[in-house]
Amino acid sequence: MKNTPPIYLLLNGEPAGPYTAESVRVMWEAKAVNGLTQCCPEGSSQWVPLRNFAEDIGITPAAPRHARPLVSDAARAHVSAMESGGAYPMAPAPARRSGCAVAAGVFLALGGLFVFLVALLGSAIPFVGIIGIPVMVVAAVVCLGGILLAVLA
Repeated sequence: MKNTPPIYLLLNGEPAGPYTAESVRVMWEAKAVNGLTQCCPEGSSQWVPLRNFAEDIGITPAAPRHARPLVSDAARAHVSAMESGGAYPMAPAPARRSGCAVAAGVFLALGGLFVFLVALLGSAIPFVGIIGIPVMVVAAVVCLGGILLAVLA
C-alpha cells in the first residue's frame, strides 16, 4: 500500500471528499462504492474508475458482484472490432420508400375508385349495365393494386 493522496469520489452524481485511503476502504467494504465509482485524486483533474487505484488504496481490484458494467458485452465487442480495424456487425439500413411508387399507388387507387363508381352508376342504365360489371371488377382490382403499391413501396 502506497502513500495515496486524498481522493474525491463521485457519489450520487456529486463530487464528495476528499477521502483518505482508509475511508475509501471502509466505504468499499460497506459496498457504498465499487470499482466503477468515479474518483479523482487530489491534484488531478481527471475522473477515472476507482478500480484504477485499487492497488494503491489496498482494496480488491475486482468489482463486487452487485456492480453492473456500464457497457454491455456486445457494445464492448463492437468498439473492440472498430478499434482493431476488423469487421463488425452493423444494423441493416432502413428500407427507403420510393416517392414515385407511392404516388403511382395512390394515383392507381384513386383512378380505380373513380372508374368503379362510374361503372356502378352506369350499370343502372340499360345496355350499359352489361359492360359496367366487368369494368367494375377491373376497376376494383386496379384500386386494390394501387393501395398495395402505395403501402408496400
